[in-house]
Amino acid sequence: MAWTRWQVAGPPPYFESAAHFEDLVGRLITCETLLGRSGVHWDIRPSHHVPTLEVRVVDAASRPDDTLLLAAAVKGLALAALTAVRQGQAAPRPEPEMPRAGYWRAACDGVRGQSVDLRSGRLRPTTQALVRLWETALPALATQDLALADAARHRLTREGNGADRQRAAYRRRHRLNDVVDHLVHQVTG
Repeated sequence: MAWTRWQVAGPPPYFESAAHFEDLVGRLITCETLLGRSGVHWDIRPSHHVPTLEVRVVDAASRPDDTLLLAAAVKGLALAALTAVRQGQAAPRPEPEMPRAGYWRAACDGVRGQSVDLRSGRLRPTTQALVRLWETALPALATQDLALADAARHRLTREGNGADRQRAAYRRRHRLNDVVDHLVHQVTG
C-alpha cells in the first residue's frame, strides 16, 4: 500500500494500445513527473529495458511457494487474456478507483476476508474470488505448472496468505516483534 504513494504506481490505467502507453509515459517525462521510463512503477507495465511485461506485486511474497503461486496465477491469467484478445473479446475496464479499493481491502482482510468484485463493485468472500481466478488461470497452464500451482493453492487455502499468517503471529502475544520474527522465519526458513 505504501508503494502507491509514488506518482506513477499502483494499478495502471487502461491502455488502448502500446502507443497509448508510450504517449502517456512521454508526457509524464515531459512534464517532469518522471525522470525517465524507469520511474514507471505501475504494478503491471512493459519493462523499460527488456521486451517483457513486468508484474511487480509478486515482490511482496515472503515464502517461495507464495511467489510460485502468484507467478502461476499471472502466467495463467496472461495466457487467458491473450486468448480472449485473439478471440475479439473486450477487456474489462473497471473505474480506476475500484482496483485501488481492491488493494486496500486485500491488505486489510487477507485471504480469509472480503474482496472487491471489480465487475459488480460489491464485496464478496475472497475465497469465492480465488475460485473464479483459478477457474480462469488454471486451464491455461501447462501440466507441470498446474501441478505446482495446485499444491501451492491448497497450501494457501489451508494456511492463509502472508497477511493471515502475520495476524496469527500477532494474536499469539499481541507483540509486533512476533510478526517480525515470523517474517524472518518465513524468508530464511
